[in-house]
Amino acid sequence: MQHPLSEYPRPALRRDSFESLNGPWQYAFTKAAQFPTAWDGTIRVPYSPEAPASGVGRTLQPGEWLHYHRGFTPPAGQGGRVLLHFGAVDYACAVEVNGHLAGGHRGGYWPFTLDITDYLRPGRNTLWVAVQDPTGNGTQARGKQTLTPGGMFYHAQSGIWQTVWLERVPDNYITELTVTPDYDARTVTVKAHTAQPAGQKTSGCGAGRGRDHCRGLGRRRGRPGRRGDAEHPGGTFLSVESGQPVPLRPDRGYHPGGRRRF
Repeated sequence: MQHPLSEYPRPALRRDSFESLNGPWQYAFTKAAQFPTAWDGTIRVPYSPEAPASGVGRTLQPGEWLHYHRGFTPPAGQGGRVLLHFGAVDYACAVEVNGHLAGGHRGGYWPFTLDITDYLRPGRNTLWVAVQDPTGNGTQARGKQTLTPGGMFYHAQSGIWQTVWLERVPDNYITELTVTPDYDARTVTVKAHTAQPAGQKTSGCGAGRGRDHCRGLGRRRGRPGRRGDAEHPGGTFLSVESGQPVPLRPDRGYHPGGRRRF
């Protein structure tokens, strides 16, 4: 299984420029934060090194560093911004792209996103992630994880344990959608949050049975759950665009209904 969990990991905000980085990465356990001089082998992301599916079977101890390394090619297209998404990394990490610190994160259960556009170069690029997880020696939320499992407590998990992926977006891209239903009125109100202040037209289109389900971005009527597409039968979709479109790979543009997913 070279590319596990290859499906899009965020169905509530889907984009066609999705590129999964799941699969084999180089890894190393060290006592220092510096880039390793040698690698211990290959780990299968997004499984923690403690999980058998990772192919490693080793526990990250307090005071140790777990390093991940791989090459990648930016998503197809020109212009816009390139975002690097992590579904979750337990617990604290730093991320470098081509030798430049792109950012970091603390919190083993939360997704985070880094804009890596300014660190990219043509062709092949490199990605390095350095992780620490103090588990029982730290103050972070850890649920029932422990280094000495027993009873209701289970073995601690660490490192990258959710999907890692790339996507290319316009300069002013949609960061979040707030969808507020009004059951009695049979409407939903859609609010699009963008990376930059509103200055360009934002358009949208929804699908579902009923009347007036496509009248621009805002309030729309419909009966959700009655219509979808070949990939999501029985569901509904809402297509929203902001700013200028980004050229997409020809095999990813549109679904059978003829409307683009966001």
